Amino acid sequence: MTSLGGQVALVTGVGNTIGAGIAVRLAMEGVSLFLVDASNDALEATLERLRTHGFPTASKVADSTNREELNASVEACVATFGRLDILINAGDHRQSWQALEDIPDTALTAAFNSQVLGAFWTMQSALPHLRRNAGRIVNVVAVDGDSVVRYRGAYKAACDALKAISQTAAFEWGGDNIRVNVLIPLAESSVKDYRESHSEHVEWALRQLPMQRLGDPVRDIGGAALFLVSEDAQYVTGHVIYADGGQFLAPAVVEPERR
Repeated sequence: MTSLGGQVALVTGVGNTIGAGIAVRLAMEGVSLFLVDASNDALEATLERLRTHGFPTASKVADSTNREELNASVEACVATFGRLDILINAGDHRQSWQALEDIPDTALTAAFNSQVLGAFWTMQSALPHLRRNAGRIVNVVAVDGDSVVRYRGAYKAACDALKAISQTAAFEWGGDNIRVNVLIPLAESSVKDYRESHSEHVEWALRQLPMQRLGDPVRDIGGAALFLVSEDAQYVTGHVIYADGGQFLAPAVVEPERR
């Protein structure tokens, strides 16, 4: 795989293990990182992990529902490193378990604000810089946002909207040699909260997966993201890529009342 040394990536949502795993994998390949998360504590934890290995890293706290903060993060990234080549929206996946008829407007709005608008605003802000460097964008959608699962209506709608925006961007920005893809991962963090209270169910569901294990955030999920931003994928755009151990072939990993 061609080296990415000297390139710069802005990664949002590094407070979750998937975002952090992608950041670590890119850093291992020589990419300078600008990290963004709404939680200062989570951001510092990921920064410390990277700095321990001497990776060049900067950061800024920004809420995925605040356009001004996200715009400022993009500009701070370019001011720090002088360029921007890669945008990873690993996102702020705010979810709730609610039957469709019980979903209030506030929950639907929250899902779209965090999952769709945050990525959309960052893409818009990053575009002028990405145009200079044949930029690459990877938008991460949680695996249960791709499947049709009970009680996930708001989140499913938001995830489908992000996929539509990503594919439209791939079409409209392809002439600028910008590639845009969607990554759908399955890692430990994907089922962590549910597993704490429904461990038996999760173990049953994992046995339905073709690979019968959860993905490693650095090796498996980070590896897939690395491929999408590398020159080896220079003709890959507008796609939805699964790094899920074949989960899309199997029953939903997490679904209440399913046995």
